[in-house]
Amino acid sequence: MELVRSHTTIPTPHIRRKIDHDGKVIILMEYIEGKQLSECWPSLSFWSRLRIVFTLRQYVRQLRRIRTPYSSIPGPPGKTPLKCTGPAYFGFRPIGPFPDYASLSRFFNKLARCSEPPASESFDDSRPLVLTHNDLSMRNVIIGVDGAVWLIDWGWAGFYPEWFEYISTRFAAENDEAPESWWRFIPLVAGPYFVQEDWMDSMGYTAFPYP
Repeated sequence: MELVRSHTTIPTPHIRRKIDHDGKVIILMEYIEGKQLSECWPSLSFWSRLRIVFTLRQYVRQLRRIRTPYSSIPGPPGKTPLKCTGPAYFGFRPIGPFPDYASLSRFFNKLARCSEPPASESFDDSRPLVLTHNDLSMRNVIIGVDGAVWLIDWGWAGFYPEWFEYISTRFAAENDEAPESWWRFIPLVAGPYFVQEDWMDSMGYTAFPYP
């Protein structure tokens, strides 16, 4: 999150404290006074919704412009490869680590060959990895009392193909049973990656590892 704060104008909570407990890290975050987008969305006018959508679109573009010496390594930002997370494409447990983009592509192409029927196309790695929030659900967007649009819950963030943001946002919308009016805005927020979405759908989630 410090990477985001130092390279973008995206309002994000500050980390107040880190606690190691039984081998797990508990992070205490700054409390943001406001409402989840999912809570206030029904009462917003069309133009208020559009303002928020274009704000999120700008946030995604800012994230995609971030470059570090390690941004070519898939997964969470860092000097060394770390396991990747995000149920939309890694199932419900961390996968990896992947030392480079090619390794990530091989992983997905192997899954594609194992799907029934096998996917006819290959994993789209035609664009560089970009910083991705990975969970742009309505519950992770906070509308502050001053109208500011905050992004929270960066636990799945990392460097991934730019179309991952679109896939994960739709995945979250489906899980959260988001209103149709939000679904229509997702391509505007994260980009229209319909071909890549069809490729993921062609494999089905049975291809992904579960606990």
